[in-house]
Amino acid sequence: MEKLIYKIGNCFLIRKLLYTIFPPKTIRSVYKKFCNLPFIRPSNRSILLDIQKSIRDIDFKQNLIMDYYLDVSAAKKATGALALRHSELLIILSEFIRICEKYHLNYWLDFGCLLGAKRHGGFIPWDDDLDVSMLEKDFNNLVEVLRQGVLGEKFTWEFPNLSELQSRPLRIYSRESKSFIDIFFYIEKEDRIRLYKYYGYPRLCYQSVPKNIMFPLKIIDFEGLSVKVPCNVDTYLRGRYRDYMKFPKHTHPMDHGDCDDSVIFYPGE
Repeated sequence: MEKLIYKIGNCFLIRKLLYTIFPPKTIRSVYKKFCNLPFIRPSNRSILLDIQKSIRDIDFKQNLIMDYYLDVSAAKKATGALALRHSELLIILSEFIRICEKYHLNYWLDFGCLLGAKRHGGFIPWDDDLDVSMLEKDFNNLVEVLRQGVLGEKFTWEFPNLSELQSRPLRIYSRESKSFIDIFFYIEKEDRIRLYKYYGYPRLCYQSVPKNIMFPLKIIDFEGLSVKVPCNVDTYLRGRYRDYMKFPKHTHPMDHGDCDDSVIFYPGE
């Protein structure tokens, strides 16, 4: 009898059938009384809550170790396939920089790539992409230049049409490896700039950055290449990632749920 009541209470089809016959309030009341009987085992929900609590405890201890006992800047460089990917991205970046210098276009490393440049002196060891950004006028000039076929024979590029532009950035590819770098652009408005509204990066697009934190751009070393970055990298990264010198927590890097609006970023108009 005990097993029968337990199966009825936890059977989705039976519960769905009951909800079609009786008012939801009645079903919830009856089901609650059954669950409170002394011989009924804990519901799946209770078990799930216990598991979630255990996971939170483990996460807390893991973050404690990361924050106080490990130096993220001392993390070893990538090896194997990821190291190969980094070398492929550097080749594409080098070609992109060549074009920008030849046609006097400004750009800067951005997002995780900029974080890696500051914290690791190159790629974040576990990162697998490369992001650069430009102002809208330089971006438009870059598109016109690329249409003239200035890329080396080992490279190609892809510019989304107007309907796709809000879902992904411009990309320059390696024909051989199929690796690519993402090129974003910012819109200027008075003394601030704001990332163009890419749907894939909603949180980033509704924050604007003061120009005096970005410009004039400066040159730093990135994996042996001289690259441009914002003039105040530390303030910029604190605005994006808060304490960027600590190990990242369990949120995905592109979620940016922890960015600190109070530092430099404000809602874009």
